[in-house]
Amino acid sequence: MPKTWLTESVVITALSATICCNIISLILGIIGIVKANSVKNKFMQGDFAGAESDSNSAKIMVIIGGILVAISAIFSIIYLVIVLGAGGAAALGL
Repeated sequence: MPKTWLTESVVITALSATICCNIISLILGIIGIVKANSVKNKFMQGDFAGAESDSNSAKIMVIIGGILVAISAIFSIIYLVIVLGAGGAAALGL
């Protein structure tokens, strides 16, 4: 059976929802979860080409979503460093 990429899709979805607030990677993670769930079903029904296709689709969603999450996290860190460096807690309204 092809790799489902379910765990990776869930991780991308959770990271994009909680850490980065990146809606695009959140959507890609959800699509990855849907595709990952269909891999096992298609494989059990004998649709090996469909299972392989869905596995590849889930993999692509995980890779693109992971890249977007990483970029968003980097920009968030840079933003915080700039804001805290510019005025400390006062700049954040604390």
